Amino acid sequence: MKKIILIISIFLLISNFSKAQNNFTVVILNGEIKNKTSNKALHIGEEINKNMSFQFSQRNNYALLINKKNKERAILRKKPNDDIYFAKSNFTTAMSNMSSRSGLCFKNSVDFATYFADTIAIINNTEIIFDTEKYPIDSTHFFFISYIDKNNKAVLKKLKSKNDTLFINYNDFNYTNKTNNIDSKILYRKNDTSYFLSKMNVNIINSENLKETYKVLKGMYNKDELPQELNNIICFQYGKCQEEDILNFIEENK
Repeated sequence: MKKIILIISIFLLISNFSKAQNNFTVVILNGEIKNKTSNKALHIGEEINKNMSFQFSQRNNYALLINKKNKERAILRKKPNDDIYFAKSNFTTAMSNMSSRSGLCFKNSVDFATYFADTIAIINNTEIIFDTEKYPIDSTHFFFISYIDKNNKAVLKKLKSKNDTLFINYNDFNYTNKTNNIDSKILYRKNDTSYFLSKMNVNIINSENLKETYKVLKGMYNKDELPQELNNIICFQYGKCQEEDILNFIEENK
């Protein structure tokens, strides 16, 4: 009898371990994905299993997933042949190393072009330190952005600054879907002449969605791991984000 109980216990242990290995928590959603059984849309924080069936509203929709037990990461998406699969991924990109604006000072258009070569993710706002001798600020000297808004109108928006710090805020962009990339330009006005500095590809992060993602990550990682893990997700999904902006977000959402 003891042997039978032991065998059953081992079987249940293996079964539960195997089940845990197949369970993933949704940390990011790109578009609508439904659980075919319940016909309900997935949401951030929901636990799903590899054996479930899913329906995608669009072919390019996907979900970023993390296994709570072993921290394995995966992407739920469709293959070209319409099969659905869990692709393993570490959610890291060339931008995933934490970068700080500390010590950076923009002195010319090359500095701006280098920084904006990657898509820039903005949670609430981001800051740039600039050379005030090269770029003095007053009523006739200032930075501004140019882009096409949600009504297909050209917009010129003067950027706020204080001393040597330039602020780029999500409210500077009049856009319907603030999770979309916004192609824009940053320029410097000197008296009656405008000088092109760089193209900007900006991705405005929906802060409410990011709060949900952060809530899930808090249950998986310790406080020392959280900044880098959140950075990995932001870089993979949205674009490059400064370390200071991520730490500010974490502080505001303790």
